Amino acid sequence: MGKSSAHATDYLQLLFQNQNMPNVGDSTGLRGSSSAGGFWIALMTNSVTEASYTNYSRLYAPRNSSVWQVSGTTVFNKNDFTFNYNNGGTQNVTHFAIYTSQTGGTQIGVGALTANTPINGGDTPKFLATDLTITES
Repeated sequence: MGKSSAHATDYLQLLFQNQNMPNVGDSTGLRGSSSAGGFWIALMTNSVTEASYTNYSRLYAPRNSSVWQVSGTTVFNKNDFTFNYNNGGTQNVTHFAIYTSQTGGTQIGVGALTANTPINGGDTPKFLATDLTITES
């Protein structure tokens, strides 16, 4: 069973912006966390394999409306995301993923980049606002 657009929007706002999700269980619904925390953004060489270039690490992104924009069933980054520089050889990234921790953790979602992105030695990967988009269904 798929979610309605309204439910998907409420879910994304709870997950990425820490806003209460109304009318689940009772009128107050599911409450956002008292301490919102954040997610870890990973670069991926395909939809399942994380990047591993020299000096690579996931990027922390807080769960709030200053960092994430929810529009209908879609969520995207409101700010530029800059990863650690590549201190080694070239690696191509095609996707990004959102995780619950800096290493390991649960994958919340994965999205394709608009283009295959080579990260050459000496590059500092940067993704502009709205470059990282996930659609909930």
